[in-house]
Amino acid sequence: MSHYRTHDLKGNRKALYIKEVKKRNDQILKVVDQNNLEKLRRYEDRFPCLETRRWLMLTRINVNLFARTIIDNPTFENLTITIILLNSVTLVAENPADETPPNMVIVDRVFLGLYTVEMVLKVLGMGFIFETGAYLRSFWGILDFTIVVSAYFTLATELSKAKG
Repeated sequence: MSHYRTHDLKGNRKALYIKEVKKRNDQILKVVDQNNLEKLRRYEDRFPCLETRRWLMLTRINVNLFARTIIDNPTFENLTITIILLNSVTLVAENPADETPPNMVIVDRVFLGLYTVEMVLKVLGMGFIFETGAYLRSFWGILDFTIVVSAYFTLATELSKAKG
C-alpha cells in the first residue's frame, strides 16, 4: 500500500495522490520542441534541389548558432561595454569646433567597424525583426541600429563631399 493511502482524515490522501500522479506524468510526458537541426533532418518537400537547399539551411543554422554562442558569452558583453566607454573617451577628447585630425577619423571608423560587427553578430544570432526576441524588437537594438545606420549615412556624405 502506498504512503498516501494511510492516515487520511480530511482529504489529504487525494491531494497527495494527485501531486504524485502529476509528478510521474511530468517525467513521462515531457514534450520538448525540436531544434532547427532536428527539423532540418526531417525536412521533405517536392521541389527540386532538396539537398542543395538543405545544405544552405544547414549553413544558415550553423552561422546562427555560432553568432548566438558569441553574443551569449559574457566576454562579448564586457567587450562591447569597453568599446562604448573607449568611444566616449575619444568623443570627450575631440573638439567639435576644430577640424578633425586624420588620426581621429581613423579611430572613428574603427569604432564604426566594431559597432557594425556587433550589430551583424546580433542580427545573425537573434534574427532581424520577425523572430521572437529579434534584434529590432528591443529598444536597445533599435537604438544601436539607428546609430550605426546614421553613422554610415554621415560617412557616405563625407566621402561624396571629398570626391566632389
